[in-house]
Amino acid sequence: MIRYDVIKNFVVTTLGCTCPDEVFRTISLEDDALIIGNLPISFKIIIGNRLLLYFLSAHNLTRPKEQLKAIIEAAACERDENSYNRARIVLIMNDGNTTGNEVLSLFNRLKGADEKVHLHMVSQDEIPSFMA
Repeated sequence: MIRYDVIKNFVVTTLGCTCPDEVFRTISLEDDALIIGNLPISFKIIIGNRLLLYFLSAHNLTRPKEQLKAIIEAAACERDENSYNRARIVLIMNDGNTTGNEVLSLFNRLKGADEKVHLHMVSQDEIPSFMA
Protein backbone atom coordinates (compact mmCIF):
# COMPACT_ATOMS: atom_id res chain seq x y z
CA MET A 1 0.00 0.00 0.00
CA ILE A 2 1.38 3.37 -1.01
CA ARG A 3 1.58 5.89 1.82
CA TYR A 4 1.21 9.17 -0.05
CA ASP A 5 1.92 11.24 3.06
CA VAL A 6 5.20 9.40 3.68
CA ILE A 7 6.32 9.82 0.07
CA LYS A 8 5.40 13.50 0.10
CA ASN A 9 7.26 14.06 3.37
CA PHE A 10 10.36 12.27 2.01
CA VAL A 11 10.34 14.21 -1.27
CA VAL A 12 9.77 17.58 0.39
CA THR A 13 11.90 17.15 3.53
CA THR A 14 14.74 14.92 2.37
CA LEU A 15 14.99 15.88 -1.31
CA GLY A 16 13.98 19.53 -0.90
CA CYS A 17 11.19 19.51 -3.48
CA THR A 18 9.19 22.75 -3.55
CA CYS A 19 6.30 21.48 -5.68
CA PRO A 20 2.90 22.84 -4.63
CA ASP A 21 0.62 20.55 -2.61
CA GLU A 22 -1.70 19.82 -5.54
CA VAL A 23 1.15 18.05 -7.35
CA PHE A 24 1.16 15.40 -4.64
CA ARG A 25 -2.48 14.43 -5.25
CA THR A 26 -1.37 11.72 -7.66
CA ILE A 27 1.60 9.50 -6.91
CA SER A 28 2.50 6.29 -8.67
CA LEU A 29 5.18 3.90 -7.54
CA GLU A 30 6.64 1.30 -9.88
CA ASP A 31 8.86 -1.42 -8.51
CA ASP A 32 9.25 -3.47 -11.68
CA ALA A 33 12.69 -4.75 -12.55
CA LEU A 34 13.83 -1.75 -14.57
CA ILE A 35 17.47 -1.93 -15.64
CA ILE A 36 19.35 0.97 -17.20
CA GLY A 37 23.02 0.72 -18.13
CA ASN A 38 23.28 -2.67 -16.40
CA LEU A 39 22.15 -0.96 -13.22
CA PRO A 40 18.94 -2.08 -11.54
CA ILE A 41 16.56 0.69 -10.58
CA SER A 42 15.00 -0.30 -7.27
CA PHE A 43 11.83 1.62 -8.08
CA LYS A 44 10.59 4.79 -9.64
CA ILE A 45 7.99 7.27 -8.48
CA ILE A 46 6.03 9.70 -10.60
CA ILE A 47 4.42 12.58 -8.72
CA GLY A 48 1.62 14.64 -10.23
CA ASN A 49 2.79 13.87 -13.75
CA ARG A 50 5.45 16.50 -13.10
CA LEU A 51 8.24 14.86 -11.11
CA LEU A 52 10.12 11.65 -11.96
CA LEU A 53 12.25 9.89 -9.36
CA TYR A 54 14.59 6.94 -9.93
CA PHE A 55 15.87 5.12 -6.82
CA LEU A 56 19.00 2.99 -7.04
CA SER A 57 21.58 1.52 -4.72
CA ALA A 58 25.15 2.83 -4.69
CA HIS A 59 26.22 -0.76 -4.07
CA ASN A 60 25.28 -1.59 -7.68
CA LEU A 61 27.26 1.32 -9.10
CA THR A 62 30.24 -0.72 -10.32
CA ARG A 63 31.09 1.33 -13.42
CA PRO A 64 30.05 4.82 -12.31
CA LYS A 65 30.87 6.80 -15.44
CA GLU A 66 28.98 4.65 -17.95
CA GLN A 67 26.17 3.74 -15.55
CA LEU A 68 25.53 7.33 -14.42
CA LYS A 69 25.63 8.51 -18.04
CA ALA A 70 22.98 5.92 -18.97
CA ILE A 71 20.82 6.83 -15.95
CA ILE A 72 21.03 10.57 -16.66
CA GLU A 73 20.14 10.04 -20.32
CA ALA A 74 17.23 7.71 -19.48
CA ALA A 75 15.86 10.04 -16.79
CA ALA A 76 16.12 13.11 -19.05
CA CYS A 77 14.55 11.22 -21.96
CA GLU A 78 11.63 9.93 -19.87
CA ARG A 79 11.19 13.41 -18.36
CA ASP A 80 11.08 15.05 -21.78
CA GLU A 81 8.89 12.40 -23.45
CA ASN A 82 6.27 12.74 -20.70
CA SER A 83 6.59 16.51 -20.20
CA TYR A 84 7.64 16.16 -16.57
CA ASN A 85 9.26 19.22 -15.00
CA ARG A 86 12.11 17.46 -13.22
CA ALA A 87 13.92 14.16 -12.92
CA ARG A 88 15.55 13.27 -9.62
CA ILE A 89 17.94 10.36 -9.28
CA VAL A 90 18.09 9.11 -5.70
CA LEU A 91 21.26 7.17 -4.95
CA ILE A 92 20.88 5.12 -1.80
CA MET A 93 24.25 5.12 -0.08
CA ASN A 94 25.34 2.05 1.84
CA ASP A 95 27.38 1.94 5.03
CA GLY A 96 31.03 2.40 4.30
CA ASN A 97 30.44 3.95 0.89
CA THR A 98 32.93 6.80 0.68
CA THR A 99 32.56 7.62 -2.99
CA GLY A 100 29.80 10.20 -2.55
CA ASN A 101 31.86 13.27 -3.51
CA GLU A 102 33.36 11.47 -6.51
CA VAL A 103 29.93 10.36 -7.71
CA LEU A 104 28.49 13.87 -7.30
CA SER A 105 31.40 15.42 -9.20
CA LEU A 106 31.04 12.84 -11.98
CA PHE A 107 27.28 13.38 -12.11
CA ASN A 108 27.69 17.14 -12.47
CA ARG A 109 30.14 16.68 -15.35
CA LEU A 110 27.95 14.14 -17.13
CA LYS A 111 24.66 16.03 -16.85
CA GLY A 112 26.17 19.09 -18.49
CA ALA A 113 23.87 22.10 -18.68
CA ASP A 114 20.67 20.17 -17.89
CA GLU A 115 19.34 21.95 -14.79
CA LYS A 116 16.23 19.76 -14.59
CA VAL A 117 17.94 16.51 -13.65
CA HIS A 118 19.26 16.19 -10.11
CA LEU A 119 21.19 13.68 -8.02
CA HIS A 120 20.39 13.10 -4.36
CA MET A 121 22.51 10.85 -2.18
CA VAL A 122 20.65 9.55 0.84
CA SER A 123 21.39 6.90 3.43
CA GLN A 124 19.36 3.72 3.61
CA ASP A 125 17.99 4.98 6.94
CA GLU A 126 16.42 7.99 5.21
CA ILE A 127 14.38 5.83 2.83
CA PRO A 128 10.88 5.16 4.19
CA SER A 129 10.62 1.51 5.25
CA PHE A 130 7.93 0.54 2.75
CA MET A 131 10.19 1.78 -0.07
CA ALA A 132 13.39 0.09 1.13
